[in-house]
Amino acid sequence: MERIPETNKEKLKEGCNVEVHVLFSRHAEKDYHDGSITMKGQKDSQTFGKKLQRLSSMKGYVVEPTTHSGHERTSRTAHLIDNPNENLESSREGNKEVTENVLNSSVDKYSKEADEKYAELADRNYSSEGDAVEYFAKLNNKRYDENTPSSVEMSQAIASDILRIVESTKAMPSDSKKFLPNIVHSGVFEHFLIDLLKKRNEEKPIESIGGSLNFLGFDDFRLHIKRENPDDVRIQFRFRERNENGTIHYYEITEAELKNLGEIKN
Repeated sequence: MERIPETNKEKLKEGCNVEVHVLFSRHAEKDYHDGSITMKGQKDSQTFGKKLQRLSSMKGYVVEPTTHSGHERTSRTAHLIDNPNENLESSREGNKEVTENVLNSSVDKYSKEADEKYAELADRNYSSEGDAVEYFAKLNNKRYDENTPSSVEMSQAIASDILRIVESTKAMPSDSKKFLPNIVHSGVFEHFLIDLLKKRNEEKPIESIGGSLNFLGFDDFRLHIKRENPDDVRIQFRFRERNENGTIHYYEITEAELKNLGEIKN
């Protein structure tokens, strides 16, 4: 049998037969607009974490530490997902040691003034946030103020970060199977979704995608990346929808389409 050259052997070590699931979910339940997550939210976070552990055991995936935006609610949610057996009575709030967010696009980028407008539109009640997200989404390329990115800019940032995840699979050890959970804010990730689902020109874009993200919506949005080799990748995404028989409905998307979503729109 002909000996495989060392250079080819090295190439086989990375980016071949790599499978990655990327989950984007809103943080756990909060009590009011500026509040912390509730006790129910904390318990739900741990239940979420146990679900990921079962997934890892059944499917053979390595579940990576949960990334988040650095905000108190997303940080606490991420910590409890990664520590599903922690005693809630003795654990403290604001865990400084949790993994730092690797997706800067999920950070809450609203200025203080924009956040006040958001709270006003939501009646400071989390159950009414759809109207607030809708307002900012309909600004499209227009910024609410100089310190708050436009809806399109937030969408572009998320698309660019997702492309970086896709690109990172080229350097992953061959035969890797990973699950990457990311906890985001309502009012940020939805801007990307309306572009991904081609709803930007709808009269009510957020309503057209079924409303803003749910608290810890395990089935809200997931990206599946299957890389055969460094030059051949298949990307699929799912968002809430299921087929009539209950099976998961996936859409295909290419790197070129993701790149287009990350480009400046005039």
